[in-house]
Amino acid sequence: LSILGEAESLGYLEDVDEIVIKGENDLIIRTNLGINVAFGEVDAIKYKISFIHEILEELEANNINSGTLYLNKGKNPVFVPQSE
Repeated sequence: LSILGEAESLGYLEDVDEIVIKGENDLIIRTNLGINVAFGEVDAIKYKISFIHEILEELEANNINSGTLYLNKGKNPVFVPQSE
């Protein structure tokens, strides 16, 4: 719920299509762009949500609409496009 609240307060709730909770620290956010986000631990929520929004804007500008953004693989995000 804290993720949804933070996304709403930042004005980015429209990015979120669905949140899948697989475990306590295993969250997947499915975006309306078609990108999945492996959110990882629920820490630094405001930073992560803002960062996700920036990356989604960049992907959309480059007509990329499928793949997974990993925020749970170390300090830096990793985007893996989905192969057709």
